[in-house]
Order: sequence, then C-alpha cells, then structure tokens
Amino acid sequence: MSHTISITALENFLYQRRKYATFVLRIGLGAVFIWSGVSKLIGSSSAIGVCTNKESAISFLETWAWFPFDTALMVAIQSYAELALGILLILGVAVQLVSLLCAALFIFFFFLIDINLIWKNIGLFAASLSLAMAGSDIWLIHNNSFIKNLSKK
Repeated sequence: MSHTISITALENFLYQRRKYATFVLRIGLGAVFIWSGVSKLIGSSSAIGVCTNKESAISFLETWAWFPFDTALMVAIQSYAELALGILLILGVAVQLVSLLCAALFIFFFFLIDINLIWKNIGLFAASLSLAMAGSDIWLIHNNSFIKNLSKK
C-alpha cells in the first residue's frame, strides 16, 4: 500500500512541476551545444565527454575524398555554430527557431559526419524537435518574460 502512495506522490510532485520541463530541456540542450562547440574550439585530443574533438573531426572529414571544403574551416564553422546555438538556447532567444536550427545541425553535421555516435545524436535530435514543438517556457530573456518572472517572486 505504501508503495502505491509513494508512486502517486511522485507523480503528483512531477505533475505540479511540468511547467519547468521545457526550461530544463532548453538549458540541457544548450549546455550540450556549448560543450560540443567549446570542445572543438579549445579542447585537446583528449576532450572529455562524447563530443568530438577538433583533431578527430578534421581527420574524419579528411577521409572523405569528395569533400569539397577545407576540413579545418568546416570544423571551425561547426564549432562556432554549436556555440552560438547553445548560447541562444541558454538565453532563451527565439527558442523554436533555434531548436529547429539545432535539429538541422544534427542532421547535417552529426547524422552525416559523426555516424559513430548515432544513438546519442538521435536522442539529441529528438530533444531539439521536442523543444521546437514545445516552444517557450516560463523563463525567457526575450520579451522581458525572464525579468517579469523574477519580479513575481
């Protein structure tokens, strides 16, 4: 009987906090993009985590004989794009558009280039699409909603 009560209590606790779900998803996804961008910009070959470091990304692209662009330039563009998207997500700027751009970046850079980490990328792609569909959350910098929510406390 107590097991049922604790499950119900947990469900009620989570249900009452569901308004924070989009915020948590936005911050988490933003952190992943920032870390991925930074790990390629300043990270060494022993970068921590599942993000590809610069040397690995460049050497992977160099195996593509048909790749028409400078590989180091392409990795730099990817890194700065990831960093910018992560910062915009953390700040809560144009969340739906930025989330769709994140999903597009996963399709282009990760699904096509970094196939070794496909399962992680599918999860992050789904998170990007979910955030795009969910839209705004309770704490956003744009439209002063972040400031309005802070002043209500």
